[in-house]
Amino acid sequence: MKKKAISALLIVSLLFGTGVQVSAEPLTEEQQQVLNEKGEKVSEAESKYAELQNKVDELDMQIQPIAIAVEENLTKIADANNQIESVKKQIQETKKELEEKEEIFGLRMRALYKSGGQASYIGILLSSNSLGDLIAKAQAVGKVMSLDKQIIGDLEDKQKEYNDHISNLEGNIQEIELLNKDNKVKLDELNKKKEEQMVYINQAKKEYEKFATDLATTERELYKPFETIIDNSGSTVNDLNNAISTLRELRKNVKSSEIDGELVNLIEKAKTLVQQKQAPVTTLSRGGSAAPVTGSASSSTLLSIAYSKLGAKYVYGATGPNVFDCSGFTQYVFKQVGISLSRTTFTQINDGVPVNYSDLQPGDLVFTSPGHMGIYVGGGQIIHAPQTGDVVKVSKIWSFYAARRVM
Repeated sequence: MKKKAISALLIVSLLFGTGVQVSAEPLTEEQQQVLNEKGEKVSEAESKYAELQNKVDELDMQIQPIAIAVEENLTKIADANNQIESVKKQIQETKKELEEKEEIFGLRMRALYKSGGQASYIGILLSSNSLGDLIAKAQAVGKVMSLDKQIIGDLEDKQKEYNDHISNLEGNIQEIELLNKDNKVKLDELNKKKEEQMVYINQAKKEYEKFATDLATTERELYKPFETIIDNSGSTVNDLNNAISTLRELRKNVKSSEIDGELVNLIEKAKTLVQQKQAPVTTLSRGGSAAPVTGSASSSTLLSIAYSKLGAKYVYGATGPNVFDCSGFTQYVFKQVGISLSRTTFTQINDGVPVNYSDLQPGDLVFTSPGHMGIYVGGGQIIHAPQTGDVVKVSKIWSFYAARRVM
């Protein structure tokens, strides 16, 4: 197991071996012992947290498909409700049409005969006074009977259509009830898994906060001499460049997201001071304005935006600007620099091009599992929105599943 004491000693060596004039005493045996013990505690806490983090990731892997299924069921329920309303309107129209047909049928029957049935038609024929009258009445009766059959047929068709609508409506109601029942089961399962998740989260958070506070204090003391150099108006360009180089090396070793963010701000501040101090020299030597600074500006801007969200709460399904889930966080940050990512972890893993762990660069998307991701910041660390109950922070890559480069 890599000892954090070794990392700490290397950092101190870097601090006191850069040529920058800082006030410091050599490490005593007692100080080394303190660093060794603190390093052991940090390593043990980190291992415990990584183990709990993996358990949380496994729960998230189970929760996400269920949450997606719940959303799909809600959509189906809404569609079914719309269909029911449509069927109800059709039923009302059918009822109205049936009533109109019945009214027409009744009027015609009353006009031709007072009592219904075939007997009335026969009576009309027998009452004929002549052959011509008989033929005329027969033709009239034939037309009426044909019309009656058509009306009755229409009524029967409409009645069948009405019954079919009722059957469809009942079927839709049953489908809704089944969807609601299935939806309730899925929601109950989701809530139960969330409760299970919170147990792991609380354990992980307690362990993490225990070592993070102590670690941040130690790490902050390591960069304080260089903060003094950067804040000193009398520091030379060489002093500032040495401070920048050492702080960059320090970033590779720190684990606290709070300290990492402070280091980024210090480095950017020192770089600005270097540019300001070099600008007059460049003007005098060339007789013109200084050449523009070049580099991976987009990556630097991206990480600056990401760090500005440190401490933002995790909320499942959130995409910013103040609350995020893991893929919502990456999507939001990249959107701010003009890069569009797809919405979920399962789709973002197909964005861009694949990258090996050994080739990671700041700004790459890193997946610790198919269901969790963050943005690589260097030094084997990612900035990410972990899980319910946690906040956006920088963490060591505890498990490497895949990586993608989109910029």
